Amino acid sequence: MQALFNMQREDPTKFILEVPRENIIEASLDQILKVNSKDHAGHDPLKKPISIRFVGEPGIDQGGVRKEYFMLVLKELLNPGYAMFNFNEDVQLYWINGRTFESNLKYELIGTLMGIAIYNNIFIDLPFPYACFKILLD
Repeated sequence: MQALFNMQREDPTKFILEVPRENIIEASLDQILKVNSKDHAGHDPLKKPISIRFVGEPGIDQGGVRKEYFMLVLKELLNPGYAMFNFNEDVQLYWINGRTFESNLKYELIGTLMGIAIYNNIFIDLPFPYACFKILLD
């Protein structure tokens, strides 16, 4: 089992993200920032199929771990404690909080994670207004 797991971790055809559940945002940001823009073969590592591993858990990612990862990350990012987004009760949508003290890197992480999810055909629930997506696409 360990040999199979190590083989998966070292798979050059995948973007492996290994994160602890208790520090999922910072660990994700750190690892995404450490990824070079291009690997030695000239490929973008973020455009490889993603494989998630939670630190200290033996699970092998067959799709369910990826879905759980994105669910946990988005739940944490939309958490009022981060104050990155404001929730509008009337329309049940989030909007970017212009008064947050969070760094722009965390917003970049959201954009990068959205791109990774789309690239890997993972549906994510981001209750943003259409105008927000239009701004992000610009």
